[in-house]
Amino acid sequence: MALGTYTVPDSSNAGADDSCKGSGSYGETQGLQLAFANELNDAMTDVSDDGLTITTGYSGYVSLKSATDWADNGNGSFLSAIGYFGWGLAAEIENIDDSSYTGSNYTSDIESVMSSHNLEISGDSSISYIRPSLVTVSSDATAVTYDSTATTSSSTSSSSASVGSIAYFFSNQYSSVKDETLANTLKGNRALANDKTLWSYVSDAVSQSLRVCTSGPNGEFLAWYPDYWGQYENKTPYLELADIELQNLTITQSDNDFYSHVYCSGVTASGTSVPYPYTQGVVSIESDPDAELSSYTSTTEDYEVSDEVSAILKELIYIPDGDEWKYTPKELYRRYGARPLQETCKTVIEDQGSGTENNFEDNPSYILPFLKALNDFMKHWAMQYTASLSITFMPELFPGCRINIASLGISLFVESVTHNMDYQTGFTTTVTCSCPIGTLVPGMVNTSTV
Repeated sequence: MALGTYTVPDSSNAGADDSCKGSGSYGETQGLQLAFANELNDAMTDVSDDGLTITTGYSGYVSLKSATDWADNGNGSFLSAIGYFGWGLAAEIENIDDSSYTGSNYTSDIESVMSSHNLEISGDSSISYIRPSLVTVSSDATAVTYDSTATTSSSTSSSSASVGSIAYFFSNQYSSVKDETLANTLKGNRALANDKTLWSYVSDAVSQSLRVCTSGPNGEFLAWYPDYWGQYENKTPYLELADIELQNLTITQSDNDFYSHVYCSGVTASGTSVPYPYTQGVVSIESDPDAELSSYTSTTEDYEVSDEVSAILKELIYIPDGDEWKYTPKELYRRYGARPLQETCKTVIEDQGSGTENNFEDNPSYILPFLKALNDFMKHWAMQYTASLSITFMPELFPGCRINIASLGISLFVESVTHNMDYQTGFTTTVTCSCPIGTLVPGMVNTSTV
């Protein structure tokens, strides 16, 4: 029978004293909760049957004082995971020996074994550890309790809130347990000393849902999906600009916004970042635009940069006949170098799949980080081209809409508008635009594909 559910007090009490310890043991370390230690031992046996050996490091109870001291000396790994180590519910993974493994994806196999025991692997780049899958935090609890009959999480959540928003705010309430302890200590006029503004959370949530936001004329909060390239709903530009209305147009090209690779990893429902080998949020100048082909695959074959234009750039940009060589991955790397952009999207819940098993039917949520990465890749590519226009006075023009200059065959997204009103020199409007689409300049987003 798989491991049941642990109920633990608030994480601010984790590791407070020896009463937080468990009575179990695993290997030569002490302090694990007994049922967890026994289940972990069984899981290790199953893993070894697959030809794998997991060596554990510090696998027992860690006091808050010890974790804080280690963090002050530069090792904050245990402090960041004190919510498990502080209750004797974590076993650090020190090494995985796969020399006797004959399968194709040992990470997937280990995760499968752990899942069958209601265990899971958590952590980040500094630490990995095995912990129970079913852990409920209760403000009413005064000690760790275990229910062997419960095999599903008994956590409760607000019926009006989405799983994504709950995971996001819980995982971002404090950047570390050390911050949480400090927050509970600060009082009076020092109470806000380590707080963050609400806007930092809101702006992340808006951006990672592919939206932009503003304040309405009456102060209301407005957020919407910007149609940078006229792809959705009404494809007709808001304004058709005639030549007689155009006084000046300047298009500036710069490689400041060029990124060869965009990585947007999501988080699990518990708020843990999905590692780069398993995230679907990967788009590059070598990508195929099909999301299913972004799935993780393990290969030992030699890798060679292509001298052919990738499928994604063929669909995205205007390439004149004879200029194809300028947009091959090999030439772009030679000209600009590899320029990766990494982002952890803490409001995007990503089902962490197991290698090539990712597909729409079994794992539909994996498309979300891919769409975020694709949107960012397209936006940064388009931002290599910016435009400023001086036009006749048009007070009806506002940011967020699109305008079309028919005679030049380009369409632009309005970022900002300035109206100049002078009774001597006249009334004019100056517009700053981004994301020009068309065939006026090679490399711009191709109007025929949007």
